[in-house]
Formats: sequence, C-alpha cells, structure tokens
Amino acid sequence: MGKDNVGGCRGRQLALVVLVAFVSACGPEGNAIDPPVVAAPFPLLGSAGGFYVDEDNPAAVWARSAPPGPEADVIRDQIASRPAAQVVRAPDQVKQIVARAAGTNTMPILLVDPKQAEGCGTSHRAWLDGIAAGIGEAPALVVIRTDEGCSTAAAKILGALDRTIVLLDVSDSPSPAAAAEKIASTGRDVDGFAVNVRGYADETTATANAGAIRHQLLAATGRNDYFMVADSSRGGAPTAGDCNPADARVGQNQVLRPERDKLHLLWLTTPGVSDGPCGEAPASRAGEFVPALAYVLAKRP
Repeated sequence: MGKDNVGGCRGRQLALVVLVAFVSACGPEGNAIDPPVVAAPFPLLGSAGGFYVDEDNPAAVWARSAPPGPEADVIRDQIASRPAAQVVRAPDQVKQIVARAAGTNTMPILLVDPKQAEGCGTSHRAWLDGIAAGIGEAPALVVIRTDEGCSTAAAKILGALDRTIVLLDVSDSPSPAAAAEKIASTGRDVDGFAVNVRGYADETTATANAGAIRHQLLAATGRNDYFMVADSSRGGAPTAGDCNPADARVGQNQVLRPERDKLHLLWLTTPGVSDGPCGEAPASRAGEFVPALAYVLAKRP
C-alpha cells in the first residue's frame, strides 16, 4: 500500500486526533508553560501514545552517570525526559529506536542527514534503503536535512513508507521562495516542512518564516495541506546570536495544533548540544553534548 500525502495513507480515513502529553510542558522553574499539548492534525498519531523519549538521547546518556546535584536534576527533569529528534547514524540504530518506541506505544522522531552517507551514489541509496527497512511499517516522524540531490532521493525512499510523516528541513534556505521551491520539487513525497532546525528563532519569528514559505507553496502548488513544524528546543526567548548564544533558553515542546495552517513546536535538537567552539561553550566541538550549556538553557529565566 502506498502513501497519498494529500490526506495521509490510501485506504485510511484520517481524522484530527487529540494527543495527550505524557510529559508536562514546564518552564525552567517548574511552572507550566501555556499552552500544553493540544489537538494534533498529524495522521497516524492516533496509533501511538505520543512521541518517544529515547533512552540514548545525549542528555539521558550523560544523566545516567552524572554525579548527584542541581545540574543533573535539571538536565534529567527538563531535558532528558522530553521527546527530541534522534540523529540517524546507521540503519541498525533506527531499527532499535523504532522497536523501543513500539514497546512504549510511542512514535519516534528521526532526523536524517543525507550528507552523512558516502556521497549520493550507490552507497547512499543502500544507506537510505537500510533506514527505510529499519522503520518498516512502524509510525515515525522523519525530518530530512536538505542537501542537493541527496535529499530528493531521501524524500522519495522514506516518503514511500506507509506510516511515516516526512518533513523536509528548509532551515538553511536563503528565502521563503527558495524553501518553497525545494519542497515543491519533492512532489508528494513529503508531508510538510521544518524550520529553525538547530536554530534559535523564537515562536513569533519561526511562525512568520513558516507562514511565508506556506504562502509561496500555495502559490506554486495550490496545496494548503503541508504540515509546518519548528524546532523549538532552543527558541524559548528572542536572541540575536546563532552559536551557543548567552541569552538562549529552552522552548516549548510537543505543541501540536489542530489547524493545518498553524505551526507545531517540537524539539528537533537536544538542548545542550553545542554548535561548536563559540558563545557559552568556547571549548566544545560541534555536536557535542555540554552539560553546563544544557543547564543554563533550562534554568535561564
């Protein structure tokens, strides 16, 4: 059975499904963030109990061996226990994540970066086929990082899976028109797009960016059913910086709205993962989890 992205899957009647949060949305001092999780228009979420919290996410791995103290408590409670995208590194990893998610009746969020494969030739196709096989018939939300040529192949292979929601990451596009062109070029292989991945835009800015892309897509394709998701992991406050900035803070998580033209907020990055040797983590490497960075992101008022 193939997937028809206009309405979800062929042969399925898809309706709006209320997703009940299995972790509360809280601010850095433990206060509830408004709004908590609400109705979600994503197809297939009704087959899962929420998004999967991966026990091997960088914050959780650190917290398991961290010495007791306020830093460990905050990271464990405010970051490690929240659903966030896992960067796909190998097909076996995907298979394990999908199996664990199935065991908890939840849906994993997978971030696929085609540039991790060896070029865009035969090895790249084999890598993508392995990722697709690892997901199989399981529900999954897949975000594909854009890369010329590679992302098109990734969208076609992963978009053919019956129970995936496939989003194209257009965070690095120079303009809304350029982003819309990339999305439109995938035809019906993707269900929507993601903005601000690994970025620091607050909700207001991310909403404006996504809305501009949606407007361009509507003009170019006539479609108004694209799902729009923003990485809100580090977008809890306006900031002018873009590399471990001193005024960033964690943002809302799992905010899913019933309207197709509204922006959904999910963590597509684990707070505390460094952008590189800059800002508040000058001695770090890009992609490294830095506990001190995670702590200030979660505790900053």
